[in-house]
Amino acid sequence: MRYFLITFIVISLLGCKKGNAEFLLKGQVTDETFSGALSGATLRLYEVEAGSLNESLIKSVIIDNSGAYSFTFERSKAESYRLELSKPNYFTVRKDISFSSLSTEEDNIVSISSTAKSWVDLHFVHNNGQASDVFTYTKQEGKQGCVECCAITTVTLTGNVDTTIRCINDGNTTYSYLWTFNNGGYTIESITTTPFDTVELLLNY
Repeated sequence: MRYFLITFIVISLLGCKKGNAEFLLKGQVTDETFSGALSGATLRLYEVEAGSLNESLIKSVIIDNSGAYSFTFERSKAESYRLELSKPNYFTVRKDISFSSLSTEEDNIVSISSTAKSWVDLHFVHNNGQASDVFTYTKQEGKQGCVECCAITTVTLTGNVDTTIRCINDGNTTYSYLWTFNNGGYTIESITTTPFDTVELLLNY
């Protein structure tokens, strides 16, 4: 009887170890544009309710120069969790983490990164043209999948033109488009965008 009592106590103590009812989530927050820590950024952790799109904030932290973060939080009936990374003039990034991928027995390593915003003014000029003149261009390289992003679609301009279209991009990366005029040959125009600034890509055709 004494043997079984001791065994029961040992098992109970092991079952109460820190971690059995908590998750430890940690990792690095990096700046892809400048290849370092994204210091000064805000990282938030949300809980997403099972069977719902509702989310509630669990914790948040301001990232320091090390770029490291660590969240300890209670295990719940959440369907998933979400990391949200934000900083002025950087793209907001959200990363979903499923409940089933998390462990209470070991550290959960999830890193996240963002890029600096930049812009390009696509400036098209065609003077003394004919009403029948047709110019088309299609985005080739550039930021995709964001609310502010210019779509990868063919744009058509006719007749006389002097117009500017602003597109957002990742800083220090290429923005390019393929164009043709009156069904002639195709040409690519490209430019490297500057972090936190706007560059102009001028085309007279």
